[in-house]
Amino acid sequence: QHSREVRGELQQRITHLFVDEFQDTDPVQSEILLLLAADDPAESSPSRVQIVAGKLFLVGDPKQSIYRFRRADIATYGRAMARLRAAGAVGARLDTNFRSRPALIEFFNARLGVLLGGAAGPELDSDTGRASYEPLRAGRLPPGRTPVVHVLPYADAAGAGLAAPQGRPLEAAMLARYVRWLLSERFPVRDPDSGDERPVRPSDVAVLACVTTNLRLLLREFERAGLAYA
Repeated sequence: QHSREVRGELQQRITHLFVDEFQDTDPVQSEILLLLAADDPAESSPSRVQIVAGKLFLVGDPKQSIYRFRRADIATYGRAMARLRAAGAVGARLDTNFRSRPALIEFFNARLGVLLGGAAGPELDSDTGRASYEPLRAGRLPPGRTPVVHVLPYADAAGAGLAAPQGRPLEAAMLARYVRWLLSERFPVRDPDSGDERPVRPSDVAVLACVTTNLRLLLREFERAGLAYA
């Protein structure tokens, strides 16, 4: 940053900078990028540089920022994007999902907009670190013949809610039986490689857990149900 000779040499050698996952950039890395994209090697302050048109290309999603413990800060992301827009950069949003069926996209749009905040607020609030949900559009996948979301409610014998110590074992048994049902019924899924519909396989199933301490309950129930797992 403090060597005009080094800045000038690198600015000449590097004609284009493409940075993916920019939401995980820390403030120092962002300053280096701005200096490398500057038009004047004499300017050593990242806040005052003039960016060469078309030299810096950033790709990122503030909702995916997970490296705060490594000083990544979406406020840095927000400031950099604002700088580029002020300099005349063109912004483009990739909002089409080519992996999920339309019904699943509709399901997430309806719920995540409420949970994460949607059109009512800004795309990114750098002061609070909050990134709003932005609705997705479905690609050209066929709609499918089966439901894309299954809800499996469970409760105690009286229909009331359960506390975690009582609910976790029941949840594990329910999930194991559900997976066994999917396999025994040869539930149709779309093959990720060919795109063709085929019966579900054990390797198609992933169980997401908020904490790993409950996995032993689930794995025990998988073993009881005769389900292979990794």
